[in-house]
Amino acid sequence: MVHPRHPLTHIFDTCVFIDHLKYSLPAAGTLILQAASGQLHASVSAITIAELWAGVRNRQDARDHELELAPFFPFVIDDAIAKRAGEIAHKYLRNGVSIADGIIAATAERHNLILYTRNVDHFQLIVQSANLGVVPHLT
Repeated sequence: MVHPRHPLTHIFDTCVFIDHLKYSLPAAGTLILQAASGQLHASVSAITIAELWAGVRNRQDARDHELELAPFFPFVIDDAIAKRAGEIAHKYLRNGVSIADGIIAATAERHNLILYTRNVDHFQLIVQSANLGVVPHLT
């Protein structure tokens, strides 16, 4: 894995990319633009890459996804993140927190990153028991 040029400060939830690619929501596009221009030093979890690629339907989608993800440093899911994600998902599964949410939250917590998401309800639950900062992106 190539290390980022600047200290990373943020991690983007998958919904930020979906909101931009599928719904063309301006706030999501602004965040992605800020990351592309270096105003935000942002990252993604490997699970976000997987979730986005699950929606690729054709070559144009693949190109769009590649361009969207290019400015973001990807974090791998190591043993420590996987274990913490399992703990988080187990604790909050009844509240709609998925394993993917758990992985993103565990990655943010481990690397002390601020999370941008539309799913504030899911992540606010996690904030109670994790060292996690959550910022809603406006839709």
